Amino acid sequence: MQLYHFNLKYIVRYLINLTSSFWLKSFKKPQAVWIYSFRFLKFLSQKYFVRFINFKVKMVLFLKISFIIILFFSHKALAQNIEVQNFIQDFGNKIISIASDKKSKDNQKKQQIIDLIDQNIDAKWIAKFVLGSHYKSTTDNQKEQFFSLYRQFMINTYAPKFNGYNGKKFAVNNVSKQSSFFLVKAQFYPKDNQNPINLDFRVKEQNKKLVIVDFIAEGVSLLETQRSEFDSTIKNTGIEKFLLDLNAKINTL
Repeated sequence: MQLYHFNLKYIVRYLINLTSSFWLKSFKKPQAVWIYSFRFLKFLSQKYFVRFINFKVKMVLFLKISFIIILFFSHKALAQNIEVQNFIQDFGNKIISIASDKKSKDNQKKQQIIDLIDQNIDAKWIAKFVLGSHYKSTTDNQKEQFFSLYRQFMINTYAPKFNGYNGKKFAVNNVSKQSSFFLVKAQFYPKDNQNPINLDFRVKEQNKKLVIVDFIAEGVSLLETQRSEFDSTIKNTGIEKFLLDLNAKINTL
């Protein structure tokens, strides 16, 4: 806009000069108008043609750099999605393999699934999240106690659920980035049922390693459900009683 404004100023000035000082002279010396016109146009062409060329070169360079940046981040995002997809696909395949193993006993399968879950989750991050607003009000000792108890509670609660996943296949259908997480939509296909079970995962990168931070079965989030339940219990009984009850519950699993 500044370039056009500058052009207009010179053109207006030129027209004023042309119609005032040079107009009368043109009757005596008509070539004067043409001379001044030629000089003015030559001045404009020299001044702005160079600017136009420079602008064009800069614009082409800018577009090339922008394209390279977009291509780089698109490729990086695609590579991350594929990595996350493979991570969850491998996790699901291992669950089915363990659950379908006819040679292993139920308690052996349970322990193998517990170990698999424990290796692929960030139990401390999940524990901090489900503790919610109570995290700030607890002592360091209470935090450490809760982290230890919750890890045992979670893997021992959800391992038996996966123990029944001896189905036909496990398929990852979609991976999408949501803030600092990846939402992975997957389906488990049981052997004796045509209707697949929707099982989604929230995955994040922690210390250059992919970890699961949430299981979502048929639209119900593990994190959100337990955060709500724990919040209600802690408000009613207090943190100390809550920890005692959680420990007692783990011993029955």
